[in-house]
Amino acid sequence: MTFNLNNGQASNTLKIGYWNSCGITNKTNELEAYIKKEGIQIMLVTETRLERNSKALNIKGFHTYLAQNPTSHRKGGTATIVNQNIRHTCLNPIETDFMQSAPIALIPSSRIRADMTIVAPIYCPPVYKWTTEQFSKLFNHFEMLLDGKSKFILGGDWN
Repeated sequence: MTFNLNNGQASNTLKIGYWNSCGITNKTNELEAYIKKEGIQIMLVTETRLERNSKALNIKGFHTYLAQNPTSHRKGGTATIVNQNIRHTCLNPIETDFMQSAPIALIPSSRIRADMTIVAPIYCPPVYKWTTEQFSKLFNHFEMLLDGKSKFILGGDWN
């Protein structure tokens, strides 16, 4: 997926990837090769299944932000892997048993808060039945992170 930051100008186009890894520990070399081969600048990964403070996703030239399942590292988890040249800020992760997300906010050249875009992976375990109200709360949460004026891209395993 490509994403235009400013009016479709080629120099402001990001290449964003998504992958449900079903456990990333033994696949990090494959992931790194894919990111570099395809020129991915932001990679959203779900079902990382990493332990707290894991260093498994340290990729040279990239920042990695994790969100874990608080009840077990063997379930769920997400990662947002961002090229170090992308202007962004890390937002607080969502780490609940029914959802994990590691959101970032892209900082446009204008630096205007209302022009920022949130990008986040989402993992929702299949044991929980999501309702319209829960989805509305999630979307409202992302809207309110940047004073209700943000745009967002959410990619993930919604089950």
